[in-house]
Amino acid sequence: MAPIQILTNNMLYDFSQVPIPNDAVDDEQVAHPRPWKIGEIRRFILCIGPISSIFDYTTFFVMLYSVQVLGSIPRPLFQTGWFVESIMTQTLIIHIIRTNKIPFFQKPRKLARC
Repeated sequence: MAPIQILTNNMLYDFSQVPIPNDAVDDEQVAHPRPWKIGEIRRFILCIGPISSIFDYTTFFVMLYSVQVLGSIPRPLFQTGWFVESIMTQTLIIHIIRTNKIPFFQKPRKLARC
């Protein structure tokens, strides 16, 4: 990616983190808080890491295949594709880490009660 795309990507990701403190916690979590378990954290890392890498490799090879099939895709278009994929991945991760439920379906976003 171009430097401006990396900076924009980081800025958008940082802005997306701002509402997290105002996110409503699941009622089950308030009733019975779970202690941190290193095994669960390790399992999350070992699961999400490879999935993210597979998604990145798939995107890269699809774009690379497009370059071969269509002749020559300009470098800025390739960089933009990678930028969009990165933003989508980061947005999805934010929604996955906020609850144990299925994001968007079982746990829609709502503000915390004051």
